[in-house]
Amino acid sequence: MPLRPDLRRQAHDFAQRINDLLNRTVTHGVRVHALLREDGGIGWVGYQTDARHPYPGSGIPLALGRRPPRAFLHVMHTLVLDEEQRYLTAEQSSYGLYLAADLSGCIFHYDYIRRPDNPYPAAHVQVEGDSPDLDELFGRVGRTGRLGELHFPVGGRRFRPSLEEIVTLLVVEGLAEGRRGWEGAVEEHWEWYRRVQLKAAVRREPEAAREALAEVGE
Repeated sequence: MPLRPDLRRQAHDFAQRINDLLNRTVTHGVRVHALLREDGGIGWVGYQTDARHPYPGSGIPLALGRRPPRAFLHVMHTLVLDEEQRYLTAEQSSYGLYLAADLSGCIFHYDYIRRPDNPYPAAHVQVEGDSPDLDELFGRVGRTGRLGELHFPVGGRRFRPSLEEIVTLLVVEGLAEGRRGWEGAVEEHWEWYRRVQLKAAVRREPEAAREALAEVGE
């Protein structure tokens, strides 16, 4: 079966956008790559991946220049074309902060699964840590667990957090050093992401789009 050139091209372009965002903000010379399954039906974008083991890849060192990284950012996407075989769509994605490149020492991770096989939100964040108050609550409701096992919803399928927002979090909270002008790079990429998501929403909800345009007299 021949490879689908649209998926290959769009996945490659998507990987290049990630590289541009990261290397203009919190990393130095890193390269995420796009890989395609042999039949061309699924693609993966990640760091230090190969065709035999496309998932989960490795953590991206958060460091500028030759400074040793203090933490690692995990960026991973599983990509397909949409139902019309035209536009790139994320089947699954993950962004996370870790202490090591092998993804040990998790601080937090944002996950998205387009078609989850469990009752948890399709888009959610999990945060590692201890919470005595949560332990108290668990005791009151008669369950066991820990903070990192809770799946906090974050915007659903269409409005989930973006990589641009994760980068902003890292810099603003002092978890990673930002390059000079990082804010402009984030804003540029955020505007692109916002428009892509808006167009996708319009394609899926054309009647709602028509109603909104009618309300503003377009």
